[in-house]
Amino acid sequence: MRQLGDAYLTSTAHQEDRQAVRRWVLRSLLKAGVWGSALDTLLSSLRTCIRDEGGDVFPVSPIEAAMGRLGKSLRFDEDEIEDLVEAQYGSRNVFPLLSLLYPGVNVRNEIHEDHIFPRKLFTTARLRRAGVPEKSIETFRQSMNGLPNLQLLEGPVNTQKSDSLPMDWASTRYPQRRALGMYLSSHDMHDLPRDIKSFLAFYRARRHRMAVRLRELLGVEKAQSGAAQQAA
Repeated sequence: MRQLGDAYLTSTAHQEDRQAVRRWVLRSLLKAGVWGSALDTLLSSLRTCIRDEGGDVFPVSPIEAAMGRLGKSLRFDEDEIEDLVEAQYGSRNVFPLLSLLYPGVNVRNEIHEDHIFPRKLFTTARLRRAGVPEKSIETFRQSMNGLPNLQLLEGPVNTQKSDSLPMDWASTRYPQRRALGMYLSSHDMHDLPRDIKSFLAFYRARRHRMAVRLRELLGVEKAQSGAAQQAA
């Protein structure tokens, strides 16, 4: 087994290895069924793989090969991507999904799953006052808790944000144009609207960008979707 001291957690020499471990853990959490049945057999196989491979790096490929042989493959397909981007606030997948998609948050601190557009803005009365068409109000409310309206924020920052419109809050927190642009772009929010009337367009566009980013991170080509395979 690897003999790693406390320096492993902070040393730049181990940064890439830490990232490899992190990505593997997040992917394993997102893949349904990995940590369910036959857990003792899986853990024993992983320990054996790490011991036998040795070396100075976390053996991602050998570990995933061993998992595959146990029916615990970490391969994802298009249908799973679509399921993941439909994750809802409070579900087990939201934190690992956002951590994988947007890794800049320091998870050593208290982290909240924050609604980009706060939930209090989605009452029927407030949506009407904001000028949202009556026929769209229910769709707005159904989308409120979806993954494209969520981000990870440190607890004190989320408390400061409170019920502000997201662009008002972001512009205050990042008063310099370049810093604001970097924050929005790095979170797939570069088209964040200033009012809630354009929420659905933002939501759908961010959902698409999240799916694209997930496919890249999880090694899924869109052509591999179930529908495309049936049509072939």
